[in-house]
Amino acid sequence: MQAWMDRVPDETPLTAMSIPGTHNSCARLRGDNLFTGPFTQCQTLDLAGQYALGVRWVDIRVRPQGKDLRAAHKDVDQGVGLRDVLAVTVEFLRRNPSETVVMQVSCEGASADATFLQLFDAAWEGFETFRHPGSWFPTLGEARGRIVLARRFASGHPGVCLADWRNDTIFTMRPARSGGGEPHTIRVQDSYARHDRDNKWGLVQALLCEAAGSPADVMYINYLSANLFPTTPRGMAESLNERLVRLLRSPEWSARPVKPRLGALLMDFPECLGPDAGPVPAVAACNPGF
Repeated sequence: MQAWMDRVPDETPLTAMSIPGTHNSCARLRGDNLFTGPFTQCQTLDLAGQYALGVRWVDIRVRPQGKDLRAAHKDVDQGVGLRDVLAVTVEFLRRNPSETVVMQVSCEGASADATFLQLFDAAWEGFETFRHPGSWFPTLGEARGRIVLARRFASGHPGVCLADWRNDTIFTMRPARSGGGEPHTIRVQDSYARHDRDNKWGLVQALLCEAAGSPADVMYINYLSANLFPTTPRGMAESLNERLVRLLRSPEWSARPVKPRLGALLMDFPECLGPDAGPVPAVAACNPGF
């Protein structure tokens, strides 16, 4: 899965693709609290390992700390800065120019103030040529070898604006279209609190079905992550990732004459079922060219 996008035609818009991704992509460390630690960790693999697995959409949450933007999950520092994240991603793209990475960036626990934006600019120094310059999701051919930035904060930076993000719900965003005209449409399912496995899977499946039957220029972002004590993120992932694989390999989906577009699916612990039996290859296989 190191270069699976090589099989997808250049003219395919990213909005028309099925993109495996991770939720809270840098959240590998548990911190010092033995009780809350298992609920803080969302990933085992580092970013290099996620890219090798086939993940192409990452959810990067950072906050200012000194002269750096540091990856964090709530109050737990994750041991890497945004510049480290960019360096790993650029190295992957240099080695795999057929690929692109959608990098969704947000300010953890606060709003993106002037200090955050200054540190954000500084982190990108030297990496600017690897950032797609547009304000909407391009075709894959236009994005190959580059990072497509999706920022959950308002600024004048290139990238798709997700500043109207709403927490813990299902919602629609309509970012302005460059040059005027009708705004773009983004549909998001990020309902995460107080869901058991069955309830959360119902929300995921509903947006999957909506994405499969909607116009190809609408971007869908569908989170498989949730929490309900005492179920940890890993316990939730083992159930939801397995259900996703089972659905995509069922006759209901696999026998369709046209492969359904799924949108971006953001998961915890995507490797937990094994690299070949897990959700990443199952999602990638829903793209044109497979």
